[in-house]
Amino acid sequence: MERSDGYGGGRLESVDMFADTGEDVGDTGNDNDEDMFDDEDDIELVKHLEETGEFDTEMNFEEEACPSPPPATPLETLPGFDLSAGRTWIYPSNMSHRSYQFDIVQSCLYNNTLVCLPTGLGKTFIAAVVMYNFYRWYPQGKIVFMAPTKPLVGQQIEACFKIMGIPQEDTKEMTGSVAVSERTKAWASKRVFFLTPQVMSNDLSRGLFPAREVKLLIVDEAHKAQGEYAYCLVARELHRAQAMTRVVALSATPGTDIPNVKAMLQNLFISHIELRHEESPDIVPYTHARVVDKIVVPMDRNLLDIKEKLLGVMEIYTKKLSAASAVRKGHNPSAYTKFAFISSRNEWRQNPPANLANHVKGQVEGDFATAIKLYHGLELVTTQGLRSFYNFFTKETEEDRSSKRIRGELSRIPLWRDILAFITERFSGDADNCVLNQAGPVLSQAGAQGGARGGQQTETSHPKMDRLMEVVQEHFVKYAKEGMETRVIIFSQFRDCVQELVACLVSLKPTVRPMSFIGQAGAAGKKGLTQREQVEVVRRFKEGGYNTLV
Repeated sequence: MERSDGYGGGRLESVDMFADTGEDVGDTGNDNDEDMFDDEDDIELVKHLEETGEFDTEMNFEEEACPSPPPATPLETLPGFDLSAGRTWIYPSNMSHRSYQFDIVQSCLYNNTLVCLPTGLGKTFIAAVVMYNFYRWYPQGKIVFMAPTKPLVGQQIEACFKIMGIPQEDTKEMTGSVAVSERTKAWASKRVFFLTPQVMSNDLSRGLFPAREVKLLIVDEAHKAQGEYAYCLVARELHRAQAMTRVVALSATPGTDIPNVKAMLQNLFISHIELRHEESPDIVPYTHARVVDKIVVPMDRNLLDIKEKLLGVMEIYTKKLSAASAVRKGHNPSAYTKFAFISSRNEWRQNPPANLANHVKGQVEGDFATAIKLYHGLELVTTQGLRSFYNFFTKETEEDRSSKRIRGELSRIPLWRDILAFITERFSGDADNCVLNQAGPVLSQAGAQGGARGGQQTETSHPKMDRLMEVVQEHFVKYAKEGMETRVIIFSQFRDCVQELVACLVSLKPTVRPMSFIGQAGAAGKKGLTQREQVEVVRRFKEGGYNTLV
């Protein structure tokens, strides 16, 4: 059936919880305790509803008829649950109906769910609908939306209000800048909270509110829930307090590393996954068409020579580790990857050979550390370029003892000395390059219409960068001839490569006006963009101050 909603004049559809969904409205706790509720007690609640006339099987539904309802959860195990509101769940009908969103919302109401959707396909919409229903079902309960950064927190509170119209007087945005005294008052008087996980974790540990009052926990960017990250601490604390909390985790990129994905699911007590990708049948009608051109750029002679010498250095260590039975695929370094070496080291640590002398254990550990660093260097040479490789091995700051040992050990190997001599000579002029060595991003537009600063030209260190510059310049020239504005975004894995790309693209001004866009954390003496600077860069990118983000 449909009813008018008091917020914004929108229409909402009310779906009968017991007669239509075929799901258990009451199971709102962590799903790792499957036999928490008793089936016989569940049946008593359904009988009670039938006897009082509150169990209505004649309602009109948006979806087709579903199987018979399961027994409901006894009310005494759901403190604060509003039986009248709990007969239905609400879904907005004033927006275009997307079946995948409806289905995912329904799953989130009944299960601790990981929602994996490509960016722009409505994760926030789904979260807002789930939040609104728990807001109705638990009139005294707390609804929490956690996002990892302050800007994301601000975006989500605005989006959720526009979608479902939860009264703003019941909501509170809380980040680290909000005083503890103000947060204490908010926990006592508000019901819906948008905050960073660090604030939530700190307030739980301080006991500013009863953990059992949290009835719904939304986790944005859920792939961050690894190790001791605050997301994990919050979930564990709620579980420890036996809070009956529904968990909904959102992520566009859950990850490709299976152990990390499993850890994230366990850390957030997820029991159900709703996964869609851009080729999913129910997603395709709402995605934009893309043209993907794959350009394969072969390595040049210099890269191939460095790679060959580097493999020769690495073979010294694979032979030593193979002789110590620490690796099992022989001594050919091409048979291994960095990840394989990390896994072999972990396995060796857990099951070292019996009666092994301590000095031998130390030598094996040292060889593993050196080999892993060399494998990372090989990855940089082949995928990022020689400059990133050079910076990795020569410009590290705050070295620990292990790094100093590795440098000293490698310096005694002739092949390594040849490698270092070549790249040092090639990049000796980098010390005088203003763009490569600026401590942080420069937001000034001074000289934006000119060429590279001081006429400097930055030499590329990988053939793919030359090809990239050609593609970017051709793109802007093409659209300029057609009288159209356009923008370019370039993604790169490592910060050194981002800095190098910007320095190279500067030579194409004024056609190309590049700007780096990186996170807050600093590295190797270079600071990242603050949140305020990130917002400013995006604003200028939209307005055309910069037309290329790296």
